[in-house]
This record gives sequence, C-alpha cells and structure tokens, in this order.
Amino acid sequence: MTVPSSSFDVTVALGALDPALSGRAARTRLGKPYLPGLAGFGVSDSAGMQARLYANRKYVGIDIEHLDRPDLAVREQRLAAWLARRDRVVVDFLAGWVAREACAKSVGLGLLHALPRLSITGARPLGLGGAEIGLVFSHWSFVARCERVGRVLLCVCYRQEYGRPRISLLQS
Repeated sequence: MTVPSSSFDVTVALGALDPALSGRAARTRLGKPYLPGLAGFGVSDSAGMQARLYANRKYVGIDIEHLDRPDLAVREQRLAAWLARRDRVVVDFLAGWVAREACAKSVGLGLLHALPRLSITGARPLGLGGAEIGLVFSHWSFVARCERVGRVLLCVCYRQEYGRPRISLLQS
C-alpha cells in the first residue's frame, strides 16, 4: 500500500481469497477484523472473491456481492417491504444491501445488530450502474459509494464528516 497523500485515502484490493489474511488480522470483541497500527481495515468475501480495504480513517467499511447471486431474488422478496419501511428513499435492492453491510462493518457490528438502527436517507446515481447512498446509523451520517467491478458490486462506506475519499482500486 502506498503512503496516504490526502486527508482521507482508501485502498481496495480485489481478487482471490487470501488464506494468510486470517493469520495477520486481529479481531475486536465483536468480531471486526483489524490490523494493528492501521486506522481502517475491512474485508468482504463473495463467491471466491475477496475485497480488502485499507484506510487512514477509522469508521470505514466494505462489502462486495456477486451480481448473479442465486438467492438474491428470494432475499429481495423476503426483506424489501421491511427495509422500505425504514428507508426515506427507494434504492436498488442489491445496492442498498451492500451499503447496509458496509455501514454495519464500518462501526464494527454485524448486519443483524445494525439493521434495526440503519436507514437509507438519500441516493444519487454514479456512472456505470453505481450509486452514492446516504445512510444514518443511530445519530451518525454515512456515505456508501457502490460501483460495479466486473461481476461484483463493491461498496465502500465511511462517515460523512470525513468528506469524499480518494479511492484506489487494485485488482489481481
């Protein structure tokens, strides 16, 4: 990873699963992975792919999901109505899902614990099928930047007060 050059830098490494990662990363009591000496770290796996996030700020999370996940339609049918009651705006189901996951990971919680306190408050489209999604968790505001990378939807979430990060994507 390169030395951060702005006030908020994020590097995402996207590729095959890294089996050695579990030996290098420690975990908080709630299970969030971290690397000692690094302010922000996160990891997400989906269908044999892994995204690793390295940042110079603490409350940053990541999630990836395959666009052709076989149970996606069933999940959407089961959860869409409940999620819609919590949200102020309607967003694509998968984009909303990865945004919520990334937000929950940014604060060190699993989605099950964070979901009742998460709501989507705004969204704007980005090029190539991506979106910037505003979320509120308890009293904190977050921004989730979701973009398609090949056959996955990748989402980086961060505290809104940090401002827009410089995001570098490394693919292997």
